[in-house]
Amino acid sequence: MGDEPEAAPLLFTAARHPLLDPATVVPITIWLGGSFRILLITGPNTGGKTVALKTTGLLALMAQAGLHIPAAAPSRLPVFGHIFADIGDEQSIEQSLSTFSSHMRNIVHLLRALDEPPAPAELWQADQQGLLAAERPPALVLLDELGAGTDPVEGAALARAIIGRLLERGVLAVATTHYAELKAFAYATPGVQNASVEFDVETLAPTFRLSIGLPGRSNALAIASRLGLDPELVERARATIDRKDAQVEDLLAGIHREREAAAAALQRAEALREDAEKYRDRLEHELRSLDQRREAEAAAAREELEAELREARLQLKRLRDDFRSVSLSREWLEQAEQRLATTSEQVKQAVARKREPAAALPRPAVQAPRPLQPGDTVLVRPVGLKGEIVSIDPDDGSAQVQVGGFRMSVDLRELTREKGAPEAAGGRREERTERGVALPAAPEVAMSFDMRGWRAHEVGERLDRYLNDAYLAGLHQVRLIHGKGTGALRQVVRDVLQHHPLVASFGSGGQDGGDGVTVANLVER
Repeated sequence: MGDEPEAAPLLFTAARHPLLDPATVVPITIWLGGSFRILLITGPNTGGKTVALKTTGLLALMAQAGLHIPAAAPSRLPVFGHIFADIGDEQSIEQSLSTFSSHMRNIVHLLRALDEPPAPAELWQADQQGLLAAERPPALVLLDELGAGTDPVEGAALARAIIGRLLERGVLAVATTHYAELKAFAYATPGVQNASVEFDVETLAPTFRLSIGLPGRSNALAIASRLGLDPELVERARATIDRKDAQVEDLLAGIHREREAAAAALQRAEALREDAEKYRDRLEHELRSLDQRREAEAAAAREELEAELREARLQLKRLRDDFRSVSLSREWLEQAEQRLATTSEQVKQAVARKREPAAALPRPAVQAPRPLQPGDTVLVRPVGLKGEIVSIDPDDGSAQVQVGGFRMSVDLRELTREKGAPEAAGGRREERTERGVALPAAPEVAMSFDMRGWRAHEVGERLDRYLNDAYLAGLHQVRLIHGKGTGALRQVVRDVLQHHPLVASFGSGGQDGGDGVTVANLVER
């Protein structure tokens, strides 16, 4: 492809000849400057070399005149001090010394103009462009069929010399030629670059596409063969071509084939890249859809779990409400059982030590026991605790007994009266000191209960245990510290207090903690 045009001072992108039909003209991209200043275009006749030359010159003049140019962005060019053009008609019938003389006269004129010192107008132009006083604005030189119209060997030598002088003058130049020697000269000379116009040998038609960085082929023998010239004559002509020129043509043919193969491979790679981008976009879309479905399923699963959790909480709450009247803390029950066992053992030992002979004791009068009735103090033998009968159900033979802060339903046969005894003979009341079992001492309970940092599922059981202990300890009011946070823990605490039988009322801590504290008033004992 040649050098890239980023640093080139002259660049026309997709430029069109302003006088040709814009619907059919093939745009060209051409640049000068940077790594090369002179562009040497080769290729067959009618391939578009002269059109490329004229397009460059006309667009430069249009830009200098302040006109819009028929080119795409990016396009740029400097302000030229001179624009020289030597463009002849190779199809003229004057293929003689006069044609060569005309070309040489033009070339001599432009070389003399470049050798002259800059005119005042050029100095002013140089000052406007920020050039040094000794410098002059750049010049653009356009040469068509350089060195044509004379002996090919001498013409090629003159063309090399002229190109060398243009390089020394630092101009920007575009030249066209058919000489194979100039292709090698451009390849080996710094500042000079090859270019070519393409020709389709199969259709015998030019493509008018300009390729910078690759020399062109004349294709004369291939065109003659395609037009029907005797193959023997074509081979005879090929045999007369200089061995080096034939090798150059074969090399150029191989380069063109490799370039076409590279272009096809690049096109295939571009198609594969586009397909890969389509697949990538589709996969990204599917991945996003999968993520959305997964999030939706996860959200549905979370909602289902939360619904099940809410149902479980409601069931637990109902169970707690059902058994709230007999709910005691596990610690308290363990202490009660231990103390019951200790007290029972002490009673047995005391009775064994103080028992007297049965004959020495006066026999009390036998009286029929009075049936149990509400208000009697009784001993509930299965648990070893004292309580007061609240009500009796004669149908099933059970009684509701209030034991401390809870109420239980007990069979009458499991109750023993603890209140009232018959009088003995002689008017004296015999005090029967049957030792009962007292409730265990209430635990020491703090008035503040800190729950900060707890999880919601930890609140119910532990708060219920604390409220039981606080009630048994005789506290009338407790402070429940849950913190502010998001308010979730506070709501769980107040949900428990709302339905707890030991809580008479509750509210915010006010000045003593604000919304981070809930103050609960317990029922009176």
